Amino acid sequence: MASFVPLDQGYAAMARAGTQVAAAGRMLAAFPPGLGRRVVKAAKETAGLTALWLSILAIGASVSAGGVMMVMREPSSSALAPDPVAPSQAPLPASTWLAIPKPIALYALESIDIPAGARGYAARRRSDGETREDLLFLGAFSEDALFMALRFRGSAAEAETPASLFVDVVRGAADQGLAVLRMASPAEMTTKFGAAESADLMLAGAGAERPCIAFRVAIADPGLQLAGVACGPSGRAIDRAQLSCLIDRVALLGSGDDAIRKAFAHAELRRRPICDGPRITATGRRAGWLDPAGQTPPLKPESPQRR
Repeated sequence: MASFVPLDQGYAAMARAGTQVAAAGRMLAAFPPGLGRRVVKAAKETAGLTALWLSILAIGASVSAGGVMMVMREPSSSALAPDPVAPSQAPLPASTWLAIPKPIALYALESIDIPAGARGYAARRRSDGETREDLLFLGAFSEDALFMALRFRGSAAEAETPASLFVDVVRGAADQGLAVLRMASPAEMTTKFGAAESADLMLAGAGAERPCIAFRVAIADPGLQLAGVACGPSGRAIDRAQLSCLIDRVALLGSGDDAIRKAFAHAELRRRPICDGPRITATGRRAGWLDPAGQTPPLKPESPQRR
């Protein structure tokens, strides 16, 4: 009477056979070229698959006994790494400033007593394209005349926490090759744009040291900020009233931002008539005893003793 193998046991046997065939194939693939073919040929000439499996095991044992190690190489990291980016195509960090060649001036300073040759204009943009900075210069720091550096920074997308006035001034001075020797506490100053931060400071650079005033005011929040430094002539710091009038003479030449245009239009309505005089920068303020050129105040005379 014929006996039947249960179906589940048959499937299990077939699975074991398939596993053995797959293992044999892997071992054959690992053999040196030509050796696997000779093994298969020898197995066919003898007892089929069983002989093939035994031949593979025998050759594997002999290879191990002979001390021959067959190492399967892992893919190198260079094969998985992306193609290197050329230096010219490498992305720039967000903090990188790119100079704008021959920029169109967006801002100006209306003043008839500042020669046109003493003015300078430059602009730069961050590599992400979100922030533009315009720089307006009046005079030279090394000359004994009015020096003023205005910085207009506009970015509606920039959400950075604003730094303190001291940090902002130090960074701006470093961009111009200047150093802040000392700086007083900030005080409020009135302008057509609103209340501005201002502080007395001593700047050094180009072989000179000059007393100046640093300032910062928001023109269109959060779209535009005006900051800078101003130094008076004859080694004196510029008077705050004169500086305030100079800031009031800042004008917008062009902008594609409606908020900035409206801010300048509203600021013009707050412009003070006293700042419309023909000359507002001829003299600096009187040097105080804290200034390098200032005189130490005399001591009070000793009061006579009462009899």
